[in-house]
Amino acid sequence: MRLPKVFAIFARGKSRPLERSVSVLLWMGTFLMMCILAFVKEGVLPAYFFFDSYQISTLIAGGSVDELAAGESFGSAAAFYNILGLTDRDIAVPAISVLVILGFFLHFIKRAKADAIAFSDFVIFGYFCLLLIVYATTFSKDFIVLFLLIGFVFLERRGVIGLAAWSALALVYAYYFRAYWSLVIIEFWGLYFVMRVTRKLRYVFIAMFFSLLVLSFAMQEYLGFRVDYFRYAVNQMRLREGNVNANTMIMPWLPGGDVLTGWVNVSLTLITLILPIPLLLLLTPYYLVLFTLTITAFVKFFRAIRALLRQGVRGGLINYAVLILAFMTIQSIFEPDYGSYARHLAPFYPLFISILFSRVTLGRRDTQPVPFETANSANTWR
Repeated sequence: MRLPKVFAIFARGKSRPLERSVSVLLWMGTFLMMCILAFVKEGVLPAYFFFDSYQISTLIAGGSVDELAAGESFGSAAAFYNILGLTDRDIAVPAISVLVILGFFLHFIKRAKADAIAFSDFVIFGYFCLLLIVYATTFSKDFIVLFLLIGFVFLERRGVIGLAAWSALALVYAYYFRAYWSLVIIEFWGLYFVMRVTRKLRYVFIAMFFSLLVLSFAMQEYLGFRVDYFRYAVNQMRLREGNVNANTMIMPWLPGGDVLTGWVNVSLTLITLILPIPLLLLLTPYYLVLFTLTITAFVKFFRAIRALLRQGVRGGLINYAVLILAFMTIQSIFEPDYGSYARHLAPFYPLFISILFSRVTLGRRDTQPVPFETANSANTWR
């Protein structure tokens, strides 16, 4: 495969692509650093990055977990690694997982067929790749989600039947690991049908907020508490325990226990998952960088979705976008802090890259909408 050239800014603000050989060295250097990071991350990063890994490692070392158990996320994760025979946390797990991760990214880079990308796109790629390497090259539930998304990429090509088959797999994952994935599937199908009938991104946003309103009423009616109760309960427990590492905790925006207050809280949380203003307000260089990278990535992401919708593209990249937006919508209900959100979103980063790099493949055709019936001819990902 041929890696795309990377644009760089030279004298007088002019931008032009680097030589092919220089771009290749830049790509290879990035891949090499990611491989090294996979093996040394726990020696250079704070321990709270690997809390899940330590929990799963303890269960594996105990030797008592050898089968999946409903609702036992850590136990099922330990059983998953036991079944695969991956019990060497220091060598085998990072070696195999880094190959899977880089292979998944390269799969999308190859399919984009972009001759050159902006330097900002390359930086976003490096940022996303780094996060996924940190979170998923050890014992991790997020590495299991990555396999689920690999299945999504290949099954969605078969249309509704493939998506239905994948939804069944995702429900199995929800049963054994994270029950909220059942809501992700429902949200996915809702947004899927919305994007089948509109070319306007604003209507997609309206559908996302409306779905949160429906969930707010449903949880109040059938579970007896407001929609943001789960996050509130988890964070209250962390505060009582004096958890000093949770400095990006997502607290209620408005007090009160009624349905509409809960809906406003999760809606504002969804907005800040996209525009993480609370990180900016922490006023540290670390969070300023994270804020800038996140904003840049989402601006590019939504511009790409708008271009695809205007062209009437169906399937492929649109399905990737639907799944990402569905997951983010549901996570606005459950995520306790922005760090957890970045970790849980990490398996989706290869899908992000496929959409971001499509901006190069699609060029400026977003200004020339095509009829729905001819939209598939514009989709180079089918």
